[in-house]
Amino acid sequence: MLDVSNYGKEEVMAYDLIEWGRRRIIVEKITQPFEKPSFIAAAPMSRWKEIEMKGNSKKLAVLMIVAAFTLFMAVPITWADGLLWNKAIQGKYAFSGAGACLIGGNVGPNTWEGVYIFNYDGTGSMDALNRYVDTTPPSGTAGSAQVHWDFTYTVNGYKITFTYVPNSYVATYLNGPFKGLTLSHVDFSGTWDGGISPDGENLFVSFGVPLTLTIHDLGGLQAVCNGVHQGFRVFE
Repeated sequence: MLDVSNYGKEEVMAYDLIEWGRRRIIVEKITQPFEKPSFIAAAPMSRWKEIEMKGNSKKLAVLMIVAAFTLFMAVPITWADGLLWNKAIQGKYAFSGAGACLIGGNVGPNTWEGVYIFNYDGTGSMDALNRYVDTTPPSGTAGSAQVHWDFTYTVNGYKITFTYVPNSYVATYLNGPFKGLTLSHVDFSGTWDGGISPDGENLFVSFGVPLTLTIHDLGGLQAVCNGVHQGFRVFE
């Protein structure tokens, strides 16, 4: 193919006519300061226009390919800015965390170890082993409980908002003075927050004031619990 796209530069790659036979043209490539190849200079005007149009068509084709590639690259970026966060959070996440609860004027620390599950329809659940220390005088106590509740969630950017599903809380005490006791009538007064990393691999959940738990199994006892859960996606 004849390359005339560099006309106007000081040095170009061009071609010179060696043989113009019947139904064929044989050329050789030359490098020289700009000068029209002799066969182009000698060609009829219609032939020169044909060569020029072919060069322009080649340039246009390259520009179209570049433009299409640029558009292709832009689409995933736009998608990532909108839908990626919603899709990233689905699945199972193992987590651990710590916190403290204010109950009846006494503060007791606790730790958490468990699993969050996020379903495709915006629902989910939490199952965890909660270990606590009760600082109630005179000596205080300690124990553990297996805790479960369901939630719904929404995602706005990286931020997750959790809402408790009524009547889904179940806590069964495994150790300590309440061993064998099950609590199942607990209300949450509000929502709590979390976050998800862009790749969907890391989960962060935080809760606390003004979120309040009302434990109807214990006569309407209220608990304000602050805490943080940090987790990672689990593939099974």
